[in-house]
Amino acid sequence: MHEVIAWLEPFRDRGKDVAACIDCYRNNQDRMHEGQYVRRGMQVGSGVVESPGRQLVGKRLEQPGSHRTQAGADHLTAIKACLHENWWADCLDRNANRVLAA
Repeated sequence: MHEVIAWLEPFRDRGKDVAACIDCYRNNQDRMHEGQYVRRGMQVGSGVVESPGRQLVGKRLEQPGSHRTQAGADHLTAIKACLHENWWADCLDRNANRVLAA
């Protein structure tokens, strides 16, 4: 982890997001044990999370002739997640005011 922080530190002045990333690594390095997880054969990359997202939403957004705004894509993502996880009651409760206001 020290190597990652040392590598990132020269880029700190590139913006507050970069500085926040470096600070996050520094403040949480005692909790990050990638080496132990890799030795146990566990996943440490983001692919395990990104792949289902690509499968769930990406295919729909990338169909020929599909044209979406960012807002439309965000809404579609939320709807697909609710469908996939059977969270309709929760989604409707959270978004009822937004839907009624529209």
